Amino acid sequence: MSFNLEYGHAMNYYEWSEYKQAKWDLRRMANDFRLEIMSNIFTMVDLQYENMLQSFGLIRMNLRKKVVYKRPSYYAVAAYGKPADYESSSFRP
Repeated sequence: MSFNLEYGHAMNYYEWSEYKQAKWDLRRMANDFRLEIMSNIFTMVDLQYENMLQSFGLIRMNLRKKVVYKRPSYYAVAAYGKPADYESSSFRP
């Protein structure tokens, strides 16, 4: 069985990087917090389908489903989530 890496996804015509992913996630989480809505970051690990590996998770995985490294977005999401002050907000998780 052969695998295709990264074909046909929504942003395949745009220049994308792991740092852009981290900035995107932070902007999205900040805006969701401002709007007082729950935020969900998709996805924790890379998705492996029958014929393709989509590597846009917070943690980089290989085809053997082993962790390769934590992406910059992993650290960005973890750092943003820690200092959240829910006491000063009407938002309750």
